[in-house]
Amino acid sequence: MKPRRSARWRRRARLLWSIQRFRLARIAAGLAPPLYSHEHLYMAALRAHGRANPAEFVLPGLLFLAEDMATSADPPR
Repeated sequence: MKPRRSARWRRRARLLWSIQRFRLARIAAGLAPPLYSHEHLYMAALRAHGRANPAEFVLPGLLFLAEDMATSADPPR
């Protein structure tokens, strides 16, 4: 039988997906500035075409966390 991923990882992945979708919606509405490189690309696509599919700009959880660590002001401990 194939082992399942832990429920904790699935909840975390779903939470990170929701956070990113929420941020992209706020960016599209002009309520939040883009912080990460994929958000800047989303803004560029919005400006160029007038619309963009946010699902194309949502990163997998670990990649999103890595980008967050790379752009954060505090160095990791």
